Amino acid sequence: MSTLKVNSIIPVAGVPTGGGGGIVQVVTAKTNNRTSTTSTSFVDTNITATITPINSSSKIIVTVSTSVAGTENNSFNRLTVFRGGTSGTNLGNSATGIMQMGINNGNDFIGCGTFQIVDSPSTTSATEYLVKMRKDGNGTVRVPANNGEEEAVITLMEVSA
Repeated sequence: MSTLKVNSIIPVAGVPTGGGGGIVQVVTAKTNNRTSTTSTSFVDTNITATITPINSSSKIIVTVSTSVAGTENNSFNRLTVFRGGTSGTNLGNSATGIMQMGINNGNDFIGCGTFQIVDSPSTTSATEYLVKMRKDGNGTVRVPANNGEEEAVITLMEVSA
């Protein structure tokens, strides 16, 4: 005879409202296709993923990890996330984005970073999250830093409210 003992069982759709915190689903996408720009306005990158929330009250934790590069002194790369694709809602600061990397004194730079943002899309429809980037200062900025050699990763986690 066997005995099964557990502290709790969480349904596939997450814990009920008020119970909070259950991870309902995880979506991950990777790309090694580089995007380069000299634009001071946010432009699309190849870093994108789509999730269809099960509950409209869920939160989506967006995590982005990538390498970045710039070609000149005083070159800065700013990254942000848009919900709803190209013409969607900027989840970061409209001017500065969410993450900035660059160099003030020197030549080229290559770095890597990870950032996270929590979103409340209030929907059960398919929702795209797209990383956009822009440059400040001089030169050209790139993400990921080296085409075909490094991967940028975006992970979307639906968390029940």
